[in-house]
Amino acid sequence: MAQLAKTSVRRHLRASKRRNVFDSTAGRSALQILAVVAFFLLWEMAVRMEWLNAFLVGQPSGVLHVLVSMVADGSLFVDTGYTVFEAILGFAFGTVIGSVIGLTLWYSAFVARLVEPFIAAINSVPKIALAPIIILWFGTGLTSKVALAISLTSIVALITAYQAAKDADKDL
Repeated sequence: MAQLAKTSVRRHLRASKRRNVFDSTAGRSALQILAVVAFFLLWEMAVRMEWLNAFLVGQPSGVLHVLVSMVADGSLFVDTGYTVFEAILGFAFGTVIGSVIGLTLWYSAFVARLVEPFIAAINSVPKIALAPIIILWFGTGLTSKVALAISLTSIVALITAYQAAKDADKDL
């Protein structure tokens, strides 16, 4: 019996020493980074060997070259600033518009019951499908990007404000 216990303890100690390097957080992170690098290398190789059409999928080295040149001339930061400004502006307008409409619907139960099916229908439309229409209507400038952000946020804000007002304690 004592011999069996010693053998099982030895086996357990040997097994604990043979732990896999990927059991640690650093090992898993290294494996994940290696997988991403391998993916990009395979992609680059597939484009260079013309297994993939470079016009359709691009080339990682080409993207990296453009990224470096945009960082060098500062245009990446300027363009990112414009995009963040447009997104925040659209989010702010969409949130205010949706919240005001949602609270208005809460105030009038008759109007809320009347427009609920239309709100559900508008909410079910894939928002990315609106992008070409909005670009045709407003062009490619600031207005179209803000309008797209408004369309993305206003329905969500409307539904959230309406439900929150409806669920609020009436004794407050």
